[in-house]
Amino acid sequence: MILRLIKQGEITIIRRVQNAFFALLLSLFILFPFYWMLVTSVKVKPDVFAIPPIYFPMRFTIKSFLYFINQGAPRYILNTVIVAMGTLLFTLSLAVPSAYGCARFNFPGKRKFLSGAIITQMFPGVLLIVPLYRLMKFTGLLDSYFSLILANTTIVLPFSIMILFSFFKELPVSLEEAALIDGCSRWKALLHIALPLSLPGLIATATYIFIVAWNEYMFAVTFISHDELKTLQVGLAGLKTLYANTWADILAGAVIAAVPVILLFLIFQRFIVKGLTAGAVKG
Repeated sequence: MILRLIKQGEITIIRRVQNAFFALLLSLFILFPFYWMLVTSVKVKPDVFAIPPIYFPMRFTIKSFLYFINQGAPRYILNTVIVAMGTLLFTLSLAVPSAYGCARFNFPGKRKFLSGAIITQMFPGVLLIVPLYRLMKFTGLLDSYFSLILANTTIVLPFSIMILFSFFKELPVSLEEAALIDGCSRWKALLHIALPLSLPGLIATATYIFIVAWNEYMFAVTFISHDELKTLQVGLAGLKTLYANTWADILAGAVIAAVPVILLFLIFQRFIVKGLTAGAVKG
């Protein structure tokens, strides 16, 4: 009996070691591109093109970061922040009442509306390029922040509604009913009861919206032609020219573009995971 327990313990330890080893390999596989991007961005020019590649450089420089900053990075970052925050506010102003209405009221076409929100996620955003471009041109919105805000909203709004709908659906209706009996309006019940209790879902949704808008390239390169309105992703893509900037310059810009997204994900990771899993709740 003792020998059997010892063998079972040895097997358990071996399995744990194997799991830890595979987890380490997977982590290295995932994190290596980020490491290579960061290391290459601070390499001196000879080390960038060295063969064989230098994985652990001993010489460092920030010239690539200074080059990208001199190419207009502050303006690109400001434009991206404006577009991302505009998309965030505009989307939430539409998604919150839509999700709350679907969670609390029964009305004709409710299921079709929610099903349509799910179905729209099956189609790639590139299908919207031509109709949205024609719409922006007809309304005179080309080369404006609002054109990107509106286009980004079409991408993130359906999924945002589904996340918030799941959170509102889980809230006890009795809390809002008690507030309504005390004379509270439906809007006040939403603002003072439903939203505070759904704060994790709201944070998850806001983080998702901001990250998608921050990384968006397709609409930005199509709708914007003036340099002073270009976003960070478009400005970064424009670094590679016939006059051959080094990969260090490009990867330095990529580091600047990636840092806000990584920080947001690390800070709100718990809320993002909870928001995504809440989307599996059937309404």
